[in-house]
Order: sequence, then C-alpha cells, then structure tokens
Amino acid sequence: PQAAATPEYASGRVIVRFKSGTVIAQNVDQLGMTFDKPFGVQGGAVYNIADGSSVEEKVAELNALNAVEFAEPDYRVRLSRTPNDAQYAQQWHHPVIGSPNAWDSVTGSASIGVCIVDSGVRKNHPDLAGSIAGGWNLVPAIQKDGQPPPTPSDPAYTAYDDKVGHGTHVAGIVAAIGNNSRGVAGVAWKAKIYVCKFIWDDESGYISDAMTCLGLCRDAGAMIASNSWGGIPYSDFLKNEIQAAGSAGQLFINSAGNTAQNLDSTPSYPAAYNLPTQITVAATTLDDSISNYSCYGKKTAHISSPGDAILSTTVDGNYGLMWGTSMAAPVVAGAAVLVQAAAQSRGKTLTPVEIKSFLMSNVDRVSDSTSKTIAGGRI
Repeated sequence: PQAAATPEYASGRVIVRFKSGTVIAQNVDQLGMTFDKPFGVQGGAVYNIADGSSVEEKVAELNALNAVEFAEPDYRVRLSRTPNDAQYAQQWHHPVIGSPNAWDSVTGSASIGVCIVDSGVRKNHPDLAGSIAGGWNLVPAIQKDGQPPPTPSDPAYTAYDDKVGHGTHVAGIVAAIGNNSRGVAGVAWKAKIYVCKFIWDDESGYISDAMTCLGLCRDAGAMIASNSWGGIPYSDFLKNEIQAAGSAGQLFINSAGNTAQNLDSTPSYPAAYNLPTQITVAATTLDDSISNYSCYGKKTAHISSPGDAILSTTVDGNYGLMWGTSMAAPVVAGAAVLVQAAAQSRGKTLTPVEIKSFLMSNVDRVSDSTSKTIAGGRI
C-alpha cells in the first residue's frame, strides 16, 4: 500500500528486525551497517548504513535475505494539526459530545495513565502541572539526523518541555484539570499524564522513536496512548508495535490525518491499519459535518470527534485555539479515560477492545459521519 504523499525518512539509516537465531553482530558487519539503537518490543533496531548504499538500496538488499524478518526506512511522521489564527471560542466540544452529562457521574481518575506521544508538554502549566506524572525526551540536543538522543543517565532524558506547542494543547484536551476556577477543562478532569517527546522543533519525528515511546508509556502503566501524528506508508514495524502494545493492554488512539483523503482508497498510516486495539479519529466541525481537511474512511476511520476551533492549554501558559484531527483524537482519549474510570468505580477494569467497543457503540449518528466512519457517528 502507498500513502498519498511522497514519504519522508531518515537518511543514512534503516530499521531492521533479524529472524530468531540469526547471529546479528556478524550479519551487521557483513552487510555494511553499524548498530545505532534498539526500539520497541519487537527486537528491532536502528542501523546506520556504512557502505555508501542509499536507504532504498539497503532496504531492498536486506529484505532479500533469509536472515531478515523485515527492513524499512525510518519513516518521518508529521503532526496532524491545521493552524488557524482565530482569536476567540468557547469549548464548544464539551456539550456536543455530552461531557457535562458524563461529569455528573465520573470526571476521570488519578490512577488512570494516559500518555501524550507528541512534542512534549509544558510541565508547569497551571491547568496541567498537578496531573503530570513524568515523561521522557527522545529528541537529540542537536536536531540533525545521526545525532544521538538523550540516554537515561542524561538529565535531558526527562526534559520533555514543549517547544512546539502541539503536545501541550493535546494534553489539555485530554485532561486539563477541571473545576479549579481556572482556564479550561479536559474531557477527563483527572488522569495521570505521562509525556513522551519525540517530535522535533520542525513538527516531525521518526517512527523508531514513536515506537520506543509506546513501550516507555506502557511500562509506566499508561494504557491509553494519544497519538496525533502520522502520514507514512505502510510499516510492518509500526503495525506490529501497536498490536504488541494492544496485547499488553494499551489502547492506541490516533488522528486520521489532515489531507482530506479517503483512507479506504488512499491509505496512510497508522490511521488505516484498523487494528482491534486502535481507534482512528476523524474531525468534525461545529455543525457536525466532517471537517473539510479531515481524512475519513468507512472501513478505516473508526469514529469522528470535534476537531475545529478547540480551545485548550498553550505552551506560553495560557489558552488558545487549534484545528485538526490532532485535536479530535485527544477528545476520544479523554473519553476513554472516563469510560475506564466509570468501569473501575464499579470494580471492573476494561480491556482496550472493551473501551473501544463502548465508545463505538454509543456514537451520535450525525451528518456525514454516518457514511465516513466505521462506527457511523461522532463520539
């Protein structure tokens, strides 16, 4: 399968998984590569190309070998927001999706971990600071290909402050502290927020780092992951990582993308995987139609959610508007926190599949969401 746009990927390196039983060190040396770093839980690793081959040549060479499970470029993903300079709006999405009705029964839980896999978060934002449990920074100090990311012993490894503003906005949509006489309210007023910063200052990042983020979040107990990025060709590595995360109990919620394409006929990933523990979210407008920039798909986009003019926390410590499926996905992530919190208040912890099933079975069947999403409606 092919994505709509020309794919971007790191120069001079590939991501590889060798088959079980392979003498990896020997193969790497013979294949003109040097080891860079591991990622994820699949036994994959990043390797630097040392023999002058292009990325395309090295991927083709490796995939022709019996010792290789698969090899791919280290694809570069992009954030799924659409900037707009409007000056004012209310949090119109809450009454539309029924947040106030839900809050009468449950407002979230400080024991439920949700991970913001994004550009970082402003740690001391007054509407977020009390809910942030910790995080990681995988962005190298010198943001150039080939530069090493911070290691766990480096203080920069936990310096996940946001320079872009995207992750801070996403975090506030999910779980800005509610009922505190300040600013805005998240869909969930209470949650344990973890932050994994892998997006560089140019608003892009590599899937090898995104996959590492999923594992770090999962190991910390964050079983809901909000992912407002994408736009790459089909990747076995990323698909398998999401499946492995799901098997370990993590729900992967992601934006559908902002290129206005039908993902059924023109797939882009991770949005078009349609995995059991994945929710791909299209964006809707104030009049409940699918936003004109939003990707969609009756067989690929699971659900829709408000994404236009969403008011949330900003990196300068204030509040502002953003548009995009990047904003729609964290609305669903916040709703997932509420669903899990309600279940736990009754003594039950839901699986990712059960949370997804509940959300998709309780949509509002509005406008063109009926024909452009799997669930046939907006959250």
